[in-house]
Amino acid sequence: MIFTQYLVVFLVGASLIGMLSADFIRILRPDLYPLKPVNRILRKKERHMRLGPHISMGIGCFSIIILYGMFQPIGPFVICTSMTMSIFADMTANLVGKKFGRKKIRNTKKTYEGLFAGMSVAYVSGVITLLLLRQVYMLKPVSLVLIPLVGAIVIGLLDFLDLEVDDNLTYNFTVSTVLFFISILILI
Repeated sequence: MIFTQYLVVFLVGASLIGMLSADFIRILRPDLYPLKPVNRILRKKERHMRLGPHISMGIGCFSIIILYGMFQPIGPFVICTSMTMSIFADMTANLVGKKFGRKKIRNTKKTYEGLFAGMSVAYVSGVITLLLLRQVYMLKPVSLVLIPLVGAIVIGLLDFLDLEVDDNLTYNFTVSTVLFFISILILI
């Protein structure tokens, strides 16, 4: 078990270093950037001003693996669940908000349609992840409903608040922290 944890930390760390190197090239020497199709999915403000959202997501994933990975058995399933929920919720909220969004949230570019779609997909992806992890971990039936529900609410709240910190970082860290403590209460 320990070897697997170190291997995951090593692989995520190595991929983060690779992404950071490529992103520095993207910012400093765009003509030499090897992953030009990535630029098409970046927002205008993300292209030249700061590191890309994939770096924030990598840092968020790496931090929760380091922080919660050692807590067996809760850590690994919280990490898997929160990462899955965060990735799919953010992606869905962005796509649905851009395509079908009509009602803006305050003075932001975010929409209620994207917010609710992201929360819904976060919940469903959380349930599916826990159903798959149920093969490995003994989970109470209440955790299959409560953990994804709490995670979806946290993601919705973070999306609604539209904090200055990149949501690719805050989703992972906040959702995994809340789910970690909820899981301790449910499982103990």
